[in-house]
Parts: sequence; C-alpha cells; structure tokens
Amino acid sequence: MGYATPNTVGRLEADTALELAGTILEASADEAAWERFVRRFGEVMRGASPGLYLNDGDQAVLKVTPEYDPSWNKAYDDYYVTRDVRRPRIRELPAGTVYIGQELAPDDEICRSEFYNDFLRPQGYFHALGAVPVKEEGRVAVLRVMRPRSRPFGEEERAFLRLFLPHLSRALVVHQRLSAVRAERDANVEVIDRLNGGVMFLDRRAHLLSANRYAQAVLRSADGLLSVHGNLIASSPRHGVLLRRLVDAVASRDAKRPEAAGGALVVHRPSGRMPYHVLVSPLAADWLAAAPRQAAVVVYVTDPERGPQADPDAVCRYLGLTPAEGDVVLALARGLSLAEVARQRNVSIETVRTHVKRSLAKADVRRQSDLVRLVLTGPSGMGLRR
Repeated sequence: MGYATPNTVGRLEADTALELAGTILEASADEAAWERFVRRFGEVMRGASPGLYLNDGDQAVLKVTPEYDPSWNKAYDDYYVTRDVRRPRIRELPAGTVYIGQELAPDDEICRSEFYNDFLRPQGYFHALGAVPVKEEGRVAVLRVMRPRSRPFGEEERAFLRLFLPHLSRALVVHQRLSAVRAERDANVEVIDRLNGGVMFLDRRAHLLSANRYAQAVLRSADGLLSVHGNLIASSPRHGVLLRRLVDAVASRDAKRPEAAGGALVVHRPSGRMPYHVLVSPLAADWLAAAPRQAAVVVYVTDPERGPQADPDAVCRYLGLTPAEGDVVLALARGLSLAEVARQRNVSIETVRTHVKRSLAKADVRRQSDLVRLVLTGPSGMGLRR
C-alpha cells in the first residue's frame, strides 16, 4: 500500500480528469473497470487506500477497495464502522459534495478516537479526501482516498475531484439501473427454468436466442427437435417445413397472415416415442419488432412422456401430505394406475388406496382426477425440482 511516486502521477489537469471520466464510463457497464478507475484515482491523488462505496440502506451494493487488506476491511465492517467519527457526518452531506477530512472532524478529535488509534494509525493513514456522488432514496455513494498525517489534502485536490464528479455520479446511476435490469433478468430466467415445459426464444430470423433447462434437454436429445447452426429445426422434413412456416408467420407480425397470431403443431420423433406438443406464439411488445437480435417469437414444447416434474416436498407442503402420500399422488399425476404404483413401490394395492383416500380428504376433493389436477395446476406443480 505504498504511495505513488511523482513520476507515476498525472498532473491535476483537465486531461487527467477526462482520462478518469473515460474509465468511469466503461465502469458503468463493466464491473472490472471500477477497480481500474479506483486504482488510477489513488495514483493521481498521490494517496493510499482509495475506495468507492455504494450502499442501499445498510446493504453494500458496490464496494471497490483494490489496495485494502481484506482483514482490515473485515475489521472495519465488523467493528470500526460504528467508531468511525467521520462516517455519520459524511452520510449527512448532500450529493455532489467534495470534502476534506478536517471539515468533518478536527484533527484533535480524530487523534483522540479509537478509530484512529487502533485502525488508521497502524496503517499510516490520517487525512481523507472524498466526495458524495450519489445520495437518493436511501442510496449513498462515497469515493475517498487517504494520506498520512504529514501530507494533508488541499484545494487543488478538491477542485480536481470536482472536475470528474458529475461523470462518476451519472455512471453510478447507470450502474444501478443496469444492476436492476440484470437482477430482473436473472429472476425471470430462474422462474422460466422452473417451468414444467420447454420455453425457447427466437429472433425475427428464427435464430434460437435462449432456452430454459427443459427445452435444452429436449434439444440435446436431438429426437424430433434440435438446434443446427443456431436455428430451431425439426428432424422430420415435413414437420420442419410446418414449424418454419409457422415461426416465419409469427415473426412477420403481418396481420394479413392467419398464422401470425401463433399456432400449435405436433412434432414426431425418430425414436418412435410420443411426439412433442409445440406451441408457437408472438411476443407482443412493439419495440421487439424493430430489434433484429431481440426475441420476437416464443416456442413452448412439452414431452408427454416426461410427465409432471413437481417438487415432491412442495406437493406435500401444498396439500398437507406425508412423503408416502405425496409419492403416490405424483405417481398418479404421471399417469400410473393404482396397480402400477403398488408394483413400483412394492406395497399392496390396498396400501395405495389408503394413501389416495387420505390424500383426497386432506386436499378436500372427492375424485382422483381432481387430486391430480391440483398437482398439475397448483403452485407445487409450477417449479421443477432443482
């Protein structure tokens, strides 16, 4: 954690500020660039332990401290954060503020504090220069750098920091928005992966963009549906033509074409197993029509032989069943008869009937078909077992 030497430090001029601003713009979309920016900021300011922090309430959203010893970071988070005399005063500053440490707490107060004597002084730190680029709706961002007691910060450093602070503020706002989009995307992907059916997204040219786990398993089997050079095709030429025609019609969004609203077809499998059921549907958002690499068509596929893949634990919680009762109900949902369930579980058919009777009572239904319907359509049937 040594200090930068003069020959490695850019002068505090507008061109150096522009250099930092360029790195900031990269960082708004590239997480790795934040570290490059923070390191360069520390060098330019001839300081040590530069850091960038973005907190949403008490939760750290972004924390970039490339020169900090991880053990000191942990010590601060676990103990010294509540003894840092400057911290609560920094959090009271408005957005856009550039501060020098002495403005927050005089030197004699710092010297008397446990925070300085047990935390800062062993590292050789005393003076601080920082800024508050973001402060809104509970979110607070702080950029800061430290120096030893013999080298205080002055107005030249404050003025330089103000040059690129607006760029940092905008980049952090963009970072937050992109993070929110990524979080929403990841949540949607997880939900789609849990569906009891295949989901594939195609662009306007019928290129396969993404597929959930169920659909990926279907494509890997190459038994009726497969991906070739990024295109979704059917093994059978006849079904391939029907599928491509339907996808093209849906992707065209041409109201004059009857199939533009979507449609269903059965795709036979070379293995002779039961055919896939396929539904092709448009994605209705208007902006998607003008974006060639954005999803414009969704293809749903189900394998009748695969049956429901509900989580047994979820089924039992949802219907209040014991594990044995849940296993029987799931077997019935997969299409097995009472006799087949008995043979599979190596129990008597009377035992299976007892499990079914108790399950009917707990689910408050009278017919076996209603019990199966609850499994297939209820929340326990929405998620694949992970």
